[in-house]
Amino acid sequence: MTDATHTHWLLNVAFAVSMGLTAYFYILCMVEDPGFVPKLSGIAEQKAVIDELIELWKFDEANFCVTCMIRTPLRSKHCRRCNRCIAKHDQ
Repeated sequence: MTDATHTHWLLNVAFAVSMGLTAYFYILCMVEDPGFVPKLSGIAEQKAVIDELIELWKFDEANFCVTCMIRTPLRSKHCRRCNRCIAKHDQ
């Protein structure tokens, strides 16, 4: 055992714990469900949302998903893989 390893064992343990937690949370982010924006149930609700957005001059890609026909919250994006809008998508 070298002198640096022997004297700084606490730093080595802290690094190992930090590396383990980083790997755990990375895998957890890849596996967990990100949360979906619920779709509207009827055409009347979709029309009301579209009319409201047109009145507010906010009928664009940032506020409405044409594929899902729903009003999208901030930071949400449409996922091509699952064909739904994801609640908070960090890209």
